[in-house]
Amino acid sequence: MNIFQKSFLACLPSSVENDRELIHFKIVAFMCFLIFIIGLYSLIKWYSLGYMALANWAWVLVLGEPLLLILNKADQLPRMLVANIQVFLASIYTSCLIFYLGGLHSAHIYWPLVVIALAFTVSDKKWGVIWSALMMAEVVMFIVLERT
Repeated sequence: MNIFQKSFLACLPSSVENDRELIHFKIVAFMCFLIFIIGLYSLIKWYSLGYMALANWAWVLVLGEPLLLILNKADQLPRMLVANIQVFLASIYTSCLIFYLGGLHSAHIYWPLVVIALAFTVSDKKWGVIWSALMMAEVVMFIVLERT
């Protein structure tokens, strides 16, 4: 087993009742790593380009995802709550990204689709539909802001 596998397994709860739960813990942990890397990249990128507002919002991902990884390992909160907090953090950052970079005219306007995919990946069908509706409402909000 290499160092990456050992590190990843160290982020999972020690006792899991069934394979389905273990897969969900692994998915949430993997997404924590991935979103943390995206946040770290964004933090470095926006600071180097001088967009301090976006760099500051990237801290939501850089600080939030390791905390979620700890919560995922501790297995003290319901799994859907941890999953929805993860989607919430991603939606906050993507909303700010779109807003600060031009709203509807932003090249980042497609990020709500990524949030929807994340929601369906880490949570269940019901929460995926709820996050889809919220992301659609966000896009409608950007349309309204563009028209006013």
